Amino acid sequence: HIMGAPLIGEYIAAIGMVDTIEKKLKNNFYNPDKYFPNWNERYSYQTTIVGFRRALLSSLREYAQHDQWQVYSDLAQAELPVLLVWGKEDTIVPFSQHKMLTERLPNAELVAIENAGHVVNIEGADVVDPALIEFFSGK
Repeated sequence: HIMGAPLIGEYIAAIGMVDTIEKKLKNNFYNPDKYFPNWNERYSYQTTIVGFRRALLSSLREYAQHDQWQVYSDLAQAELPVLLVWGKEDTIVPFSQHKMLTERLPNAELVAIENAGHVVNIEGADVVDPALIEFFSGK
Protein backbone atom coordinates (compact mmCIF):
# COMPACT_ATOMS: atom_id res chain seq x y z
CA HIS A 1 0.00 0.00 0.00
CA ILE A 2 1.59 3.23 -1.19
CA MET A 3 0.42 5.28 1.80
CA GLY A 4 2.52 3.01 4.02
CA ALA A 5 5.77 3.94 2.31
CA PRO A 6 7.90 6.30 4.41
CA LEU A 7 7.95 9.85 3.03
CA ILE A 8 5.66 8.94 0.12
CA GLY A 9 2.65 8.70 2.42
CA GLU A 10 3.55 12.01 4.05
CA TYR A 11 3.99 13.63 0.63
CA ILE A 12 0.61 12.42 -0.62
CA ALA A 13 -1.02 13.52 2.64
CA ALA A 14 0.53 16.97 2.25
CA ILE A 15 -0.43 17.57 -1.38
CA GLY A 16 -3.99 16.41 -1.56
CA MET A 17 -5.23 13.52 0.54
CA VAL A 18 -7.37 15.77 2.74
CA ASP A 19 -8.80 17.66 -0.25
CA THR A 20 -9.62 14.38 -2.01
CA ILE A 21 -11.42 13.07 1.06
CA GLU A 22 -13.32 16.33 1.46
CA LYS A 23 -14.59 16.09 -2.13
CA LYS A 24 -15.81 12.55 -1.53
CA LEU A 25 -17.49 13.16 1.82
CA LYS A 26 -20.85 13.58 0.16
CA ASN A 27 -20.75 9.88 -0.80
CA ASN A 28 -20.97 8.95 2.88
CA PHE A 29 -24.53 10.24 3.10
CA TYR A 30 -27.75 8.76 1.79
CA ASN A 31 -29.39 12.20 1.97
CA PRO A 32 -26.46 14.62 1.56
CA ASP A 33 -28.62 17.71 1.02
CA LYS A 34 -30.00 17.35 4.54
CA TYR A 35 -26.63 17.03 6.31
CA PHE A 36 -23.74 17.73 3.99
CA PRO A 37 -23.29 21.53 4.06
CA ASN A 38 -22.78 21.58 7.83
CA TRP A 39 -20.76 18.38 7.81
CA ASN A 40 -18.43 19.69 5.12
CA GLU A 41 -17.77 22.84 7.16
CA ARG A 42 -17.03 20.77 10.26
CA TYR A 43 -14.63 18.57 8.30
CA SER A 44 -12.91 21.60 6.78
CA TYR A 45 -12.36 23.01 10.26
CA GLN A 46 -10.85 19.71 11.46
CA THR A 47 -8.27 19.84 8.67
CA THR A 48 -6.84 23.02 10.17
CA ILE A 49 -6.03 21.37 13.51
CA VAL A 50 -2.33 20.63 13.96
CA GLY A 51 -1.71 16.91 13.55
CA PHE A 52 -4.88 16.16 11.55
CA ARG A 53 -3.06 14.95 8.42
CA ARG A 54 -0.61 12.93 10.49
CA ALA A 55 -3.46 11.25 12.38
CA LEU A 56 -5.35 10.49 9.17
CA LEU A 57 -2.26 9.01 7.56
CA SER A 58 -1.58 6.96 10.69
CA SER A 59 -5.12 5.58 10.59
CA LEU A 60 -4.82 4.64 6.92
CA ARG A 61 -1.51 2.92 7.53
CA GLU A 62 -2.81 1.01 10.54
CA TYR A 63 -5.94 -0.13 8.69
CA ALA A 64 -3.90 -1.36 5.73
CA GLN A 65 -1.71 -3.54 7.97
CA HIS A 66 -4.49 -5.70 9.33
CA ASP A 67 -6.53 -8.49 7.88
CA GLN A 68 -9.98 -7.26 8.85
CA TRP A 69 -11.49 -10.73 8.52
CA GLN A 70 -9.00 -12.00 11.09
CA VAL A 71 -10.04 -9.23 13.44
CA TYR A 72 -13.65 -10.40 13.14
CA SER A 73 -12.64 -14.02 13.69
CA ASP A 74 -10.72 -13.02 16.82
CA LEU A 75 -13.73 -11.08 18.05
CA ALA A 76 -15.99 -14.09 17.50
CA GLN A 77 -13.61 -16.33 19.47
CA ALA A 78 -13.74 -13.88 22.37
CA GLU A 79 -17.49 -14.60 22.56
CA LEU A 80 -18.31 -10.99 23.36
CA PRO A 81 -21.59 -9.39 22.38
CA VAL A 82 -21.28 -7.29 19.23
CA LEU A 83 -23.58 -4.58 17.93
CA LEU A 84 -23.48 -3.97 14.18
CA VAL A 85 -25.16 -0.73 13.19
CA TRP A 86 -25.45 -0.41 9.44
CA GLY A 87 -27.10 2.02 7.04
CA LYS A 88 -29.09 0.16 4.43
CA GLU A 89 -28.05 2.71 1.80
CA ASP A 90 -24.32 2.60 2.65
CA THR A 91 -22.26 2.82 -0.56
CA ILE A 92 -18.88 2.79 1.21
CA VAL A 93 -19.41 -0.58 2.92
CA PRO A 94 -22.54 -1.95 1.22
CA PHE A 95 -25.28 -3.31 3.46
CA SER A 96 -25.15 -6.63 1.59
CA GLN A 97 -21.86 -7.31 3.40
CA HIS A 98 -23.69 -7.64 6.70
CA LYS A 99 -24.38 -11.28 5.86
CA MET A 100 -20.67 -12.11 5.85
CA LEU A 101 -20.15 -10.35 9.17
CA THR A 102 -23.12 -11.85 10.96
CA GLU A 103 -21.95 -15.29 9.84
CA ARG A 104 -18.50 -14.65 11.30
CA LEU A 105 -19.84 -13.01 14.45
CA PRO A 106 -22.43 -15.35 15.98
CA ASN A 107 -22.87 -13.03 18.98
CA ALA A 108 -23.67 -10.06 16.77
CA GLU A 109 -26.90 -8.15 16.84
CA LEU A 110 -27.61 -6.24 13.62
CA VAL A 111 -29.44 -2.93 13.67
CA ALA A 112 -30.23 -1.99 10.08
CA ILE A 113 -31.06 1.67 9.60
CA GLU A 114 -33.40 2.68 6.79
CA ASN A 115 -32.55 5.75 4.72
CA ALA A 116 -29.02 6.00 6.07
CA GLY A 117 -25.63 5.72 4.42
CA HIS A 118 -22.17 5.30 5.91
CA VAL A 119 -22.60 8.01 8.53
CA VAL A 120 -25.46 6.12 10.10
CA ASN A 121 -24.83 7.73 13.49
CA ILE A 122 -25.85 11.06 11.97
CA GLU A 123 -28.56 10.06 9.51
CA GLY A 124 -30.14 7.50 11.81
CA ALA A 125 -29.44 9.00 15.23
CA ASP A 126 -33.05 8.51 16.33
CA VAL A 127 -32.56 4.73 16.02
CA VAL A 128 -28.82 4.43 16.63
CA ASP A 129 -28.69 6.32 19.94
CA PRO A 130 -31.33 4.19 21.72
CA ALA A 131 -29.77 1.00 20.28
CA LEU A 132 -26.36 1.99 21.69
CA ILE A 133 -27.82 2.85 25.08
CA GLU A 134 -29.65 -0.47 25.25
CA PHE A 135 -26.59 -2.42 24.11
CA PHE A 136 -24.20 -0.80 26.57
CA SER A 137 -26.64 -1.02 29.45
CA GLY A 138 -26.70 -4.80 28.96
CA LYS A 139 -30.41 -5.15 28.24
